[in-house]
Amino acid sequence: MKRSAKNVGIIMCGGVGERFWPVTRENLPKYALEFNGKTTFLEETYRRILPVFGNRQIYVVTAQTHVKLIRKILPAIPPDRILAEPCRRNTAAATALTAAVLKHRLGDDAVLAFFPADAMILKTEKFRQILKRALSKAAKDPFGVVIGIKPTRPSSAYGYVECGKRDRDASGALEVLKFHEKPSAELAQKYLKSGRFVWNAGIFVWRVGVFEHAIKAIAPEYWSHFEKMPHSVLTRPLKLRSMFRSLPSTPVDRLLVERMKGLKVFPADIGWDDIGNWEALRRMSHDASGNTILGDVRMRHTSRSVIRVPRGVRASVLGISGVVVVLHRNRLLVCAASGADGVKDLQR
Repeated sequence: MKRSAKNVGIIMCGGVGERFWPVTRENLPKYALEFNGKTTFLEETYRRILPVFGNRQIYVVTAQTHVKLIRKILPAIPPDRILAEPCRRNTAAATALTAAVLKHRLGDDAVLAFFPADAMILKTEKFRQILKRALSKAAKDPFGVVIGIKPTRPSSAYGYVECGKRDRDASGALEVLKFHEKPSAELAQKYLKSGRFVWNAGIFVWRVGVFEHAIKAIAPEYWSHFEKMPHSVLTRPLKLRSMFRSLPSTPVDRLLVERMKGLKVFPADIGWDDIGNWEALRRMSHDASGNTILGDVRMRHTSRSVIRVPRGVRASVLGISGVVVVLHRNRLLVCAASGADGVKDLQR
């Protein structure tokens, strides 16, 4: 599949990533963390989709306060490819703004693919193959497309997509029957056993015209403001601030995707994880004892733990298992790895 000037990759850089406290903060969100000591989550996402779209067909959506950070991390991205939200209103408002801007620039038949900035995908080539099929499908069909993740365990951390029959064409896509909220542990086990459910990874593909038609029917208030604005205003956050503040703060999944008709899904086994907390980071990358070590750390008789210390600090760890210890500046986190998801609640 050759690159198309109508295909656009959009990296969504929202949120702070509070479950990675004490490292993350307002001016250092999760996607800006160096998860492997070399490259940030955002850089990895950009490099993953670059061969599919090319540099000029990749956009980044972020808060106005993070524009300088994005330019520092991704200096190759042209400035007009960074779309700034004047204030945070979750992904529904950000997605509508992006679609409105690209409608002006590329027209109704532009195919938009949205990606979270801070997920990990280990099987890169397999992901790109599925992405190309999804782009081709979305370009031809009057429906949106979801890339879902084949579950590897009964997780209660993600929403699920229930899959139906295989579509009539040769794309390999399945019908979307229903979206399901994060289930109980018992229900997650049933989902896994049935083989009919995939995780919702927040990867959506649709043409601008399909998105516009759906949002006008389901949530017209999100589109009417953007539709009336000239392109010059759509890219100026200060002009957009009052309008943005009037919109409810809602995820695009809940507002729109779960209510769209005719959606298709590509189940994908691509080594995906959203790396939602310190324990998830350990799960994806660890040594032979199950430990993830970031910094100068000496250990004995330690397993399934995350230890992170800053440069200039040496830590010695002895005889622990299933623990997260993170030191950052003058802040220290110590918690059970199994409870790492609750770190976010400590900061409220």
